Amino acid sequence: MPFEYVPLLRKQLELYMLPRGFERFQSYIKTIINETGDDVALAPLVWMNPMGKEHCNALMEQYLSREIDAERLAQETLAEFATDAALRVSLVLVDDAKGGWTNRTDYEYKLRTQLGATLRRSHWLSLMLWTSATPSPEIVVETTRITLRRALHVLAHGDPKTLQEILAQEAIAQTKYPALAPDERTYTREVLTPLLDTPIDNMPVIVAALFGDTAATGLGYPPLGLGDNAGISIANQTPWRWCQGELLPSFLHSL
Repeated sequence: MPFEYVPLLRKQLELYMLPRGFERFQSYIKTIINETGDDVALAPLVWMNPMGKEHCNALMEQYLSREIDAERLAQETLAEFATDAALRVSLVLVDDAKGGWTNRTDYEYKLRTQLGATLRRSHWLSLMLWTSATPSPEIVVETTRITLRRALHVLAHGDPKTLQEILAQEAIAQTKYPALAPDERTYTREVLTPLLDTPIDNMPVIVAALFGDTAATGLGYPPLGLGDNAGISIANQTPWRWCQGELLPSFLHSL
C-alpha cells in the first residue's frame, strides 16, 4: 500500500475558529484521540498549537486559498514518489512564531533523529508548515519533497545514530539551503570532522553542529563557532555515499 494523503488543514482551521480557551482545547483533544480514548488517531495534529492566536487562522486561510491550495499541491507532490510504504501523510501548521510550547530547533532535531521511531509507532508522516514562514506554493511543494525524501531514506536505513549519518541523510533530503562561502565551508568542515562519530543522543553537540550557535545557545547549549544551519548547509553541498555499510563523507578524502 503506497503513501496515502489525508487532508487535515481544514480540520485544523475549524479548531482555530473556536474561541480560544477550554472549549477549543477540549474539542482539540476529542479531535486527535481515537474512539476508545487510549491512543492518538490524528498524529500530525499533535504538532499544532491548539491555543494558536489569530495569526494561525490567517495563515491557514492562505494555505487553503485558491492561490495556494496546499492540500492539492501536497497530494500532487506525493504522487512523484513511488513507494510501497504504508504511511498516511498530512500537512500541519506548526506555531513556532507565537506558540509558547513550540521550539523549532527542538522540533527540527527530533525530525532528523527520531523519524523512524515515529513512523513505526504512528504510521503517520507530518509535513510541517511553520507559522514563521510566508505561505506560498513553493513552501508546500518543497516541504513535501524534503519530508518524503527523508522518510524514504529512514525507512530504508533506519534512524541515524551519529552526526555523520544525519549529514548523509540530510544530503539526500535537502535542496534549498544557501551555499556557504568558501572560507566558511572550509571552517565548518574543520569543526565537524572530529565530531562525526558523535551519537545522536548528544543533543547539545548535534544541535550546534547542524543548526549553528544561535540555535544552540537558544536552548542553553554551548556554541561550536558555527553560523546558522552551517552543518545542514555543508551536508547539502557535499556528496555523501554509502560505503561498506557505513556512511562516509567524500570531503574527508579531499581536505
